[in-house]
Amino acid sequence: MALLPKIDPKKANYEKFKGSYNLLINAFIAFHIITLAYNLGFPVDVDRFVPIGIGVLLIVLGNYMPKFKHNYFVGIRTL
Repeated sequence: MALLPKIDPKKANYEKFKGSYNLLINAFIAFHIITLAYNLGFPVDVDRFVPIGIGVLLIVLGNYMPKFKHNYFVGIRTL
């Protein structure tokens, strides 16, 4: 996700929502770190974490996606 702004034709728009974009990246990283910890054998309660983690991820996405400016990789395309 860190490389997407470099290859996007509308790369100037990423500066307009840089904080929201960084929060989105960090939310995905946190989710993946916990799933990686489980797969490496650390005692992670997946039955509790996955529903809560997905719920938090959807809350973060729902709150910050309206702040994203037009680009080719992040957001929902409605056309």
